Amino acid sequence: MSDNTPPFALYNPAMLPPEVLLAEFTARRPLLEILLGIIRANDPGQPPQHVLVVGPRGMGKTTLLCAIAGSIALREPELKNQWQPVVFDEESRRIGDLTDFWLECIRQWESATEPNLTRSHRLDALLAKPGPDIEDQAREVFLSLVDASGKRALLLIDNLNDLFAAIHEPEALMRLRSFLMADSRVMIIGAATRWFSDVTGLDKPFFEF
Repeated sequence: MSDNTPPFALYNPAMLPPEVLLAEFTARRPLLEILLGIIRANDPGQPPQHVLVVGPRGMGKTTLLCAIAGSIALREPELKNQWQPVVFDEESRRIGDLTDFWLECIRQWESATEPNLTRSHRLDALLAKPGPDIEDQAREVFLSLVDASGKRALLLIDNLNDLFAAIHEPEALMRLRSFLMADSRVMIIGAATRWFSDVTGLDKPFFEF
C-alpha cells in the first residue's frame, strides 16, 4: 500500500479516489456497462427506469455504485452533462420516514455538489418550522436544487431494503412510487443483499416496480 492510499480504503470504496477505484474495477465491468446503458436510455420527460441490484455481501455492490458515479464523473462526458450522481453514505441510516428521505436527499446532494459546505441553511430552514407539509416542502427544496443544476439526480443507494423498511408506511411508499414513476428528474439505482418483501409482496406498493 502506498503512502497516498486513504486509510481503510480497502474496506470502504467510497474513500478511494474515483480514478483509482475505476483502475481496479474489473470483475463487474460488464454489469457496469449495462447500468450505464440504462442510465443513458432514460430520456428527459419520460418515465425513468430504476434499478435494483441484488446479491450477497461481498459481491461488490457498494464498489459498483461508486464505480457508476466515478465513470460518469471521469469517463462519460455526455452522462456527466445530464446527470448528477449522488452516492448515499453510511449516515443515511438516519432516515425514519419519507420526510427524512427527502431531507437526506438534500443533505447528500449538497455533499456531492457543495463539498465545502459546513452547514446547510436549507435543512435549517426546513427543520426550524416543522409541520404536516414538511414532506412536500423538503421534496420541493430537493427538486429545486436539481433544477438549478440543469441536470437530473442519480441516487445511488446501498441497502435499499433498509430504506424501505424505515419508511415502512404503505401510504408513504405509494407516494414515493408514484413520484418515481412520473418524475424523470430522479433515478434510483439501489442495492440489496436479497430480494425483500417490499418489492416481492403482492400487497406492497413497490410490487413489480
